[in-house]
Amino acid sequence: KEIAIYQNQVLPFRMIDTVGFEYGIFKQNRIKRDIAKFSMEGVRTSNVEKLIHMIWFCIDGTTKRIDQEVLGYIKSVTGSWKNVPIIVVFTKSYSRVEIAENINMAKAAIDKYNANHRRPLNVKDIIPVVAMEYKIDNTVTVPPMGLDVLINRTVELVPEARAISKTAIKEIDLKIKNSMANTLIASAATGATVVGAIPLPIPDATILVPIQTSMLTGVAKIYGIQDDASNEIINTILKVGATTMAGRN
Repeated sequence: KEIAIYQNQVLPFRMIDTVGFEYGIFKQNRIKRDIAKFSMEGVRTSNVEKLIHMIWFCIDGTTKRIDQEVLGYIKSVTGSWKNVPIIVVFTKSYSRVEIAENINMAKAAIDKYNANHRRPLNVKDIIPVVAMEYKIDNTVTVPPMGLDVLINRTVELVPEARAISKTAIKEIDLKIKNSMANTLIASAATGATVVGAIPLPIPDATILVPIQTSMLTGVAKIYGIQDDASNEIINTILKVGATTMAGRN
């Protein structure tokens, strides 16, 4: 029902388990929003536990289908993490016949999706698994299968996944900074509009220059602009403002 994190001393990676895909636009949007919020919080706070490097997209192997809507959902979930490696995992793969059918069906569906979309899904592998021993009847038992293949393939993809994730983290970080800067600028613009709309007994520049200065100082801090560079810009504005105020007076 909510995002959970799992890790142990055996596996060289951490698992972030999300809410499962459900049909229904409201539920899907909530899941996507929760994942985006979760991962962006990780970038903003440099919390490595919330950074995404790879995706296992698990599909019930007994359903025998993977439609374009499901693939579109995968793409929307990975919107912030462009080109993140994806492994499609068919769970409950009890029948060898069904395993082959599922792999072929998934390949065909993914190829069709990628042919019709500008940004393709970066599906690296399709791996069937049986997580726990399963009894079909009193005489037939299906043993665990495929987990070692899945883990080995994941570890193999780690170097590539980390390189892709670094780029994604930079892009997400920039989105966060853009949002913060736009909020700051909008606030300053609102304040300046109020100053311009209300008749004041003093020159408007007396109030506008400090608003501009504060806004630019804040934007510089958000983007990590060095003090020397931001001070040069702010000093220029102050000089222009001083000229304006002297002229008005």
